[in-house]
Amino acid sequence: ATGFSQNDSRLAPGLSPIATVEKVVMPALDNEQLIQKEMERRSPGIAPRFAENLEVNISPATHGKWERSKNGNLVWRLTIRSSNAKSINLGFTKYNMPAAGSLILYSPDYQKIIGPFTPADNEEHEQLWTPVLPGDEIVIETERTVALRTSGVVSRSGDPADELVDPWCGSVSVKQLP
Repeated sequence: ATGFSQNDSRLAPGLSPIATVEKVVMPALDNEQLIQKEMERRSPGIAPRFAENLEVNISPATHGKWERSKNGNLVWRLTIRSSNAKSINLGFTKYNMPAAGSLILYSPDYQKIIGPFTPADNEEHEQLWTPVLPGDEIVIETERTVALRTSGVVSRSGDPADELVDPWCGSVSVKQLP
């Protein structure tokens, strides 16, 4: 399979290698134990769980790496690793993408990519729940023009104290599929 490359037009051009981007490592989950617990809780009328929800509070103010792309836009990236995960999807609890902004998710080898998520994905409830990305590691990348750098939504962690903080990302739920 040819997959995608670092030259995919959805990726911001001219950034540092993925290996230089901060990686948040989630606690490893025991998939056998999760399956056993799920089988024990299943009964008629109870919806099956497809993932283990791991609450985190991730913000560009506290995690990740800011860079300027070749086209002059500001780009924030963060890698999340969850050992033994079959897939990961993210739930942004405060999502309000400004005009000319975008969010993409991809595997560190660039073989799988989801997005872009754009202002067209903004909803009244201000949440974004992404599709599942197979694998145990995911890169979050958001790009926006310099003019939009300080716009966005305040995260649950509190108001940003300085304009270099990009608050729109909010809290993220990492899900693992046993």
